[in-house]
Amino acid sequence: MHSHTVMIRARAETRDALKELAASTGSTSIDTLDQLVSEAREASLLAALATSLSVDADEIAADTQALDAVAADGLNPNDDFSDW
Repeated sequence: MHSHTVMIRARAETRDALKELAASTGSTSIDTLDQLVSEAREASLLAALATSLSVDADEIAADTQALDAVAADGLNPNDDFSDW
């Protein structure tokens, strides 16, 4: 069941391409447009996520160096911890 529909303006070429794409998938123009919008939103969200997850290599190196400096605080590196 579809929600309320509205008319939108599109170039004739875009309308024709949408109809052709819908016909090739055995779907309606409305469903095809819904799918295309959904896919575009998903791609946009994934791109934003990838951007937010990308970290500068220098930043990673600095964080690693800072963690390495405190990783063994209070421990003698010559002690044998194999019994733990």
